[in-house]
Amino acid sequence: MKSLFSKYILLILFSTLFVCVSYSQWSNGQDATMVLGQADFVSTKKGTTDRNFSGPTHVVVDSKHQKLYVFEEINNRILRFSIPNGGFNSNQPVAEAVFGQVDMVSNKLGITSASTFLSPLGGDIDEDRDILWVADGTANRVLAFYNASFKQNGASADIVLGQKDFVSNQIYAGAGFNPSAEGMNHPSGVAVDKE
Repeated sequence: MKSLFSKYILLILFSTLFVCVSYSQWSNGQDATMVLGQADFVSTKKGTTDRNFSGPTHVVVDSKHQKLYVFEEINNRILRFSIPNGGFNSNQPVAEAVFGQVDMVSNKLGITSASTFLSPLGGDIDEDRDILWVADGTANRVLAFYNASFKQNGASADIVLGQKDFVSNQIYAGAGFNPSAEGMNHPSGVAVDKE
């Protein structure tokens, strides 16, 4: 539990420093200036709201569209925050949209579909095309959301990789399974070639 808490706090502090402080101002031992997901630096409240997290695993920053995406494995969702000019100016900012759930308070692990996740573990953003790529680990697939900076709550993905359709959840590699060129087994990250 302590390890999970430490991972949680480090993720929040890293993402906060990345977004709020310019590279030229970084120094060793520097304190964070604000925190996402908590009202202050000592609180540890987990939740499913437009301000709280449960099990954040990854952060993606889209500087072109001024968006920040927080991936939450336990809540089976991704929250999108709008980054104000100059960065966030207060603790616990409010998310503007959610992917993987119909609203900000739901935490349902549902069937595999174009609008749900089974564990969003990592991803990346193609800023030039405004495409959010998501490694949906337990669903053994990668999803792409076109126009991610404008999508509304519960939006459906536009592309699925690793499965024949949005409702399949076949494991294609590993002990006892036949590997294939089109399949995946628990992807945990995505990297976009920025060139």
